[in-house]
Amino acid sequence: MAAERLGEGVSTPAAAGGGRYNEARLELLLKNIRAGLFHNLGFAAVVVTVLAGSAVPKPVLAGWGAAMLLGLALRYLMVSTIKRWPDRIAIKTWLWLNVLSAGFMGILWGACGLSMFYGLDTVPAAVVMFAIAGITAGVAANGHHRPYLAAYLVPALAPLALYFLMSPALSDKAMAGMVLLYGFILFRIGQVATDKLRYTTDLASENEDLVDSLSTTLDESRRTEERFQIIANYSYAWECWFDTNGHMIWTSPSVERITGYRPSDFQANPALGFDIIHPDDADLVRRAMAYAVNVPSEGDLEFRIIRKDGSPRWVAAVSNPIYDKDGNPCGIRSSIRDLSVQKKLEEELQSLASTDSLTGTLNRRAFLEKANEEVYRSARYDKPMTVAMFDLDHFKQVNDTYGHNTGDRCIVMLTDLVQTAIRQSDLFARFGGEEFVLLLPETELAPALQLCERLRRKVESRPVETDGDPIKITVSVGVADFQQNRTLEEIIAQADAALYTAKRNGRNQVAYGSTVMSEAPARSRPAGIDKLGR
Repeated sequence: MAAERLGEGVSTPAAAGGGRYNEARLELLLKNIRAGLFHNLGFAAVVVTVLAGSAVPKPVLAGWGAAMLLGLALRYLMVSTIKRWPDRIAIKTWLWLNVLSAGFMGILWGACGLSMFYGLDTVPAAVVMFAIAGITAGVAANGHHRPYLAAYLVPALAPLALYFLMSPALSDKAMAGMVLLYGFILFRIGQVATDKLRYTTDLASENEDLVDSLSTTLDESRRTEERFQIIANYSYAWECWFDTNGHMIWTSPSVERITGYRPSDFQANPALGFDIIHPDDADLVRRAMAYAVNVPSEGDLEFRIIRKDGSPRWVAAVSNPIYDKDGNPCGIRSSIRDLSVQKKLEEELQSLASTDSLTGTLNRRAFLEKANEEVYRSARYDKPMTVAMFDLDHFKQVNDTYGHNTGDRCIVMLTDLVQTAIRQSDLFARFGGEEFVLLLPETELAPALQLCERLRRKVESRPVETDGDPIKITVSVGVADFQQNRTLEEIIAQADAALYTAKRNGRNQVAYGSTVMSEAPARSRPAGIDKLGR
């Protein structure tokens, strides 16, 4: 049975648990649940440590930590003792017990989200949000069981969404929408995983039924050959055999769905199986095939192929050696799966996690990750580096006077101007609202100041369309250069301080330290702007 293959020693008859589909769900849950326990424990420890110095009452925090430990202990007990359960315990019973325990853990994380209502500072609140996001993202590994996913996600994310909805700030309401969208995406992943698992198990059952029906009519010598051929023809994966030189000597019909080539194409050209591998992955596959001649694959080998129509596609292969009657290696049998749907979902999630939805630039978190790498390289190789902070002048007044659509046009206009002027190696990100940051690797201060000045002038000379007459906007810029033994946070803080210098001295300027590097010429401003601050 599925659970027995896990090494748990669990006896789970198919009739008691609802068949192969529930067995497969149990198998996948048991594979991931122990990792989930450590996942929860680690994030809980971080949250307790951070909130210990916040306004959250200590008894409340201690009670939450104790409840979390109790919930984790109960889940561990449920898993570690399953091998001693009698056969009469149905798989469905265990699955629903798992749903109940997951709901309890989701409620605990939802209670953690309620701590933000105590008026947490930025850092503790961010830790709580990222902890809840990390926990819920980890749950996606068990997305094939949708009741489990819903029991965990709904109570965990609802307080976080409520927190942002109760804020009057439009940006916070947008954050609430992002939380709900995030939950929907995770639940959608669960839907896809459920459909895929059900399809796989149903197909396996159909193949087994087909083989069983044939076994009653075929003699022993033909039964083995025809069973193999039928399974190969209906297999969703691309099944193939290679000789020791890497030439394909047999392939299943499903190869056409994945590669666009027919089995006859591979018969006509035995080297085609290797020729269609993406050039960047060819060495990886060649080494793996040489290793697989003697040793079975320990896991999926992911690589790209070039389809007949010229488009790339990600696949995953598992290989096993083939031996002749004397025990000598004579080739490799591979099972290759299409990863296009999975890779697309991964790309979409990565894009949501690292880019700003309005401008398409890096968001704050993604920028800080990449920028820290640049700081490390600059320090190690003694290379120059410059950071600039951009802030649209009187942006609140633009929004209040002309509407948020116009404000968005201003932000997009600034983004377009900067991205067309910088190099591919430069990092540009939206830090929040109307504030942006630009990191210029291997760039001295003087050329960085010249670039910022050119951008300032371009912004000033580029009118922005409104529902009425076009308006002119301006931008203030603060610049800081890298010096040894300084952290990224210190460099950004210096650039931000220079930005305030430019603001205090009349805006529409580039400043370095306490020095304004450009004079602010006469410029057009929306009505009432002069009375506003930053």
